[in-house]
Amino acid sequence: MSAPAPTSEITIYRWSIRGVKAPQYDPERAVIPLREQLRRIRVAGDDRFLLIADLMSGCGLRNGEAAAVNLRNIVADDVYRVAEQVNQTTGRYAPLKHRKANEYRDVPLPVRVPGPRP
Repeated sequence: MSAPAPTSEITIYRWSIRGVKAPQYDPERAVIPLREQLRRIRVAGDDRFLLIADLMSGCGLRNGEAAAVNLRNIVADDVYRVAEQVNQTTGRYAPLKHRKANEYRDVPLPVRVPGPRP
């Protein structure tokens, strides 16, 4: 009788398909812009670009999610509901990846993000 596999191997096997390696997060590849780099990004474009940069850096939105932002998803003075994204291939609105239909996530809306509040 062989010894049981370590817990981490059991977890990886349980949540993966046989022969497919689970994705690994590599903190060495993560690029987090410095405050000065963000300032230069914000002044490089027009108002729409500034809003997208603020949403991505302040709310943690991904590219397609920031491009799909609209006022009806501000659900409180300081909460934005991420419910859709712009598909980068088609340029059309689409449901969020890796979510079921009608699923969403709420993110804090920083005060510096401009726009009318409900």
